Amino acid sequence: MSIVITGYEALCNLGNNINSIYEKALAGDASCFEDLTGYLKDTTVHAGIIHCELPQIYEPDYNIRNNRLILKTLDLLKEKINSLLDKYSPDKIGVIAATTNSGVEEYEKSHNPAHFELGNSASFLHKHLNLKGFYTTVSTACSSGIKAFSLARDLINNNISDAVIIACVDSFTKLPVFGFHSLEVLSDKPSLPFSKNRKGMNIGEACAIFVVEKDTQGIEIRGLGESSDIYHPTTPDPQAKEVIKAISTALTDAMLTEPVLLPTILWKPLRFPPFWGIKRLSVLQNLSPATVLVPQQESKPHSAANCLMTLKVCFIQIFMTEYMMPTCRR
Repeated sequence: MSIVITGYEALCNLGNNINSIYEKALAGDASCFEDLTGYLKDTTVHAGIIHCELPQIYEPDYNIRNNRLILKTLDLLKEKINSLLDKYSPDKIGVIAATTNSGVEEYEKSHNPAHFELGNSASFLHKHLNLKGFYTTVSTACSSGIKAFSLARDLINNNISDAVIIACVDSFTKLPVFGFHSLEVLSDKPSLPFSKNRKGMNIGEACAIFVVEKDTQGIEIRGLGESSDIYHPTTPDPQAKEVIKAISTALTDAMLTEPVLLPTILWKPLRFPPFWGIKRLSVLQNLSPATVLVPQQESKPHSAANCLMTLKVCFIQIFMTEYMMPTCRR
């Protein structure tokens, strides 16, 4: 049985759809980032904020920014979603949301406990589409967006769902700003991945939605690997042992026995000690011959980040013969 991505769309500060995001990312356009005041004392937050008009939600329990971002992105996939609803029974379409902050910002003002529930977005999408099948939320910090694909495959392989809608979303709120600032990993300037001059990462918001089905045409999910990256309360393992384990498991799962060109997109090196990212890069390069594609500047929308990384893998598969994405050498 093959598990494939048959539809995807995204929304972030780079653009209001997948095509505009791709073009701006390829051009290294950093004009969509801004310096925000009023969040941290004596410093600005260099962030990626979505400014397009978002749909209104009139049910009080579901009226949070995360769900409005989902609705906006879902509308970009309207034709695909409609065909999915026609093709499958409502009890055989699963929903997985991946998020880390849910409606924490709204809860501070509304004191509505529904806003604070991590399952809010999954419940909202399930109800909005009048589905009757399995739905849940994955919240494993930055890995949530990728973990959702592993769960989706399990749902399909075990005949719980015939198709799964994966919605990965995080909105810009004070909570992650304060959290990452306390870890001293935020930069008030554009991030410089792998540079000796980098100060840290930038934060943002995004939503990415995927449709996953079985035995059809699309981008096949060949292999998935999971491990626990626990090492220290505030810093990852500089030897990246668990990262290597996860990648090795994914390669084995994909049954890749011949040498491969492995387009590796690295995210976590944007964080923590200045040379830790370079150290991890050298470790990963020892794992497999790799073309390492490094974005010139990124904002981090938490759980949605890894789904945007997955979108970039889709970009690579589709466009690698036409373009070469730049490697940051600053």
